[in-house]
Formats: sequence, C-alpha cells, structure tokens
Amino acid sequence: MPPDAAHLPERFGLFTLILLGESVIGVMRGMESQEDWPVSAAVSAFLGMAIAFLIWWWYFDGALGASEQPVRSKREAIRFHIWSYAHFPLYLGIVIAGAGVERIVTAASKHPLTGDESLILAGAVAAVMAAMTAIDWTSAGHRRHTTSGVPRSIALAGATLAVGITGQFTIPVVLIAILAILCAFQLLLSLRARSIVLAATVVVSALLPSAALAEPDKKFAVGVVITGDAVTGAAKAGTQLGPLFRIRSTPGLHPAFGLNWVMADLEMNMRTDEGVVGRLRLRPLMAGVSYTWIAGKLSVSPRMIAGYSFNRVRGADSVSARDSFVSKAELQVWRDLSRRVGLLGTVGYLFARPDVAGRTVKADAIRAQLGLAYAIF
Repeated sequence: MPPDAAHLPERFGLFTLILLGESVIGVMRGMESQEDWPVSAAVSAFLGMAIAFLIWWWYFDGALGASEQPVRSKREAIRFHIWSYAHFPLYLGIVIAGAGVERIVTAASKHPLTGDESLILAGAVAAVMAAMTAIDWTSAGHRRHTTSGVPRSIALAGATLAVGITGQFTIPVVLIAILAILCAFQLLLSLRARSIVLAATVVVSALLPSAALAEPDKKFAVGVVITGDAVTGAAKAGTQLGPLFRIRSTPGLHPAFGLNWVMADLEMNMRTDEGVVGRLRLRPLMAGVSYTWIAGKLSVSPRMIAGYSFNRVRGADSVSARDSFVSKAELQVWRDLSRRVGLLGTVGYLFARPDVAGRTVKADAIRAQLGLAYAIF
C-alpha cells in the first residue's frame, strides 16, 4: 500500500515546526542567562532567530517539504524514500544547531567559543543544508525542476562545514552571522530569486574572506582555499584551510574589502623567560581599492586595503594584546578552468604592529593563497 500523500508530509511538517520552536526557546534561554544586555548578545539572539526563520521558510516555501508527496510509480517511490529519510539528519541538525545557538547567545559577551564548539555548530547547520537539499530535490512540488541547483546547494553546505573546520571563527557573533548569511543564500537559491541574490551578495562581500569566481556571467562563487602565512619578526605561522566567497570583479577601479585573519605562534622575551608565550590572533577588518585587468579567462587584481585589527593572545592569561591598525598590499590572480570552476592564487604582505604586554611587536605576514571556487549564481 503506498504511503498517504498528505498525512505523512503533514506530520513531518508539524514535527519540523516543533523542533524549530525548541530552537527559538533555546535563544530565549540564552537571553535569560545575560545579566545585562550587551550589543553582541542582542545581535547573536537576533541572528539565531533569523536562522530558525530561514530554515522554516526554506522547508515550507522553498523546498515545499510539507506538500503532498504522491507515489504512483517505482521512481516516485524511490524519491519518496529519499525525501522521508532525509528528515532524520534534518531533525538531528536542527536540534544540535538550536543548542549551539543557545550556547552562542550565552557566550556572546563573555568569552569566545572553542574550535570544537564552532565545528559542531557549523557541522549541524551544514547537515541541515544537505538534508534540506535532498528534501528540496525529491519533493513532489519540485520534481519538474532539473538537478542543476543541487551542486550549488552542496557547495554552500561544504563552505558552511569549512567555516567550522578552520577553527578560526570563534567569536560568537561573527560565527552566527556567517551561518545566517549562508542559510539566507540557500533559501534564495531554493526560491530562485536571482535578483535578490545579487543584491544580497553585495553585503556579504564586505564581511567574508576574498575568493575566486569561475564563470564570467556568474556573480557569486564559493569554494575552499589553502592559506600559508609566513609571519616575519616576532612570530611564526603555518597553513590554514578555509572557505572562499566573492562577487565577480569587473574591469577597472572598484572598492576592495577583506577579513584577512592571521593566527601566529608569538615568540618574544617575557621577563626572564624566552619562548612561545601563546597564540597571537589578529582579526583585521579592512577596506580599500582594487584595480582589475581581465584578459580572456585570466583576471589580475592588485589591491591595497587597510583597517582595524582586533587582537588577542590565547594560552597566556597574563599577556594581553591591544587592537591595532593594519594594512595589506595584495595581488590576486584567478583563471577559469571550466564554465563554473575557477582557480585562485594570491600573494600579499600584511603590515601589523600590535602592542603585546606593553611592547610593540612586529607581526607582519606574507600570505599566499591557493583556492578552487565553484560559481553558483
């Protein structure tokens, strides 16, 4: 006997609403834990509510998850089984993401997250995205569509997971803002509101790290980048893996933005001891100008950006770092490998002189990046 076309989707939809409601309650509990009401906690609570709302909108309107799922053939039966079983990772991801958002609201004004905490939250949101992509693709309301949007949704889910794997996004409000933006892009992709997507990417380009674009007529790409930092002066650094996001550059002069985060092992004399005293983390927020030359499939963009860096030392409670001015000169080169895939290469010099324990430390970084991006919009 085939499953009821309306009964099961209705029950799945109701349970989804219950879990999303629990996520909202988690945000409320996080708000209650605040003795006062700092801006970071307020923004985190708002973004946590926004993520729950975006998942709700995506499920009921974008993916048509609660619509009737008739089964009239063997092919539709296979799709129905995929659609139904995809709800299990969806529900698990919503529950874990709800607990993670509560943790973020609680910690927003108190202390940063650990790398494991950021990975769990980002992984939960990525699981929600992957499950929702499967539901969207197999939903009866969308079976008339092709699978062209599936790789884009999977690419966004992979970028979300990469945000957690890097372990660099430990400031609660920054992490939840990035996750909310990625959820919004997933919703817009599902709704196929391309004109809205192009407007939204203008905002995200100022908030996320630089990246590559793969196809000339595509405006936005996501991918993965390997970053190597050769820090000069009083510090040492290594290699990091992170996500890529960028809007396509047009020829000529245009604004440039960057969140070029650096983590380095700081080495300096402290009283009578010499050696590694902790981890100096620089989080620069920069803006400037860039000029782009485009020749066929090759694009070259020298950039000059500067701004304010939020600095801290981890692993040494007695050592503090003051925020400082930073600047960066950078050369970006990317090349199309196919219609949608592009290769990015960058090299730049970051000038940074933070004040650590009352001493000015040379923490300049020579940064090289190699990344691969997939154009989705």
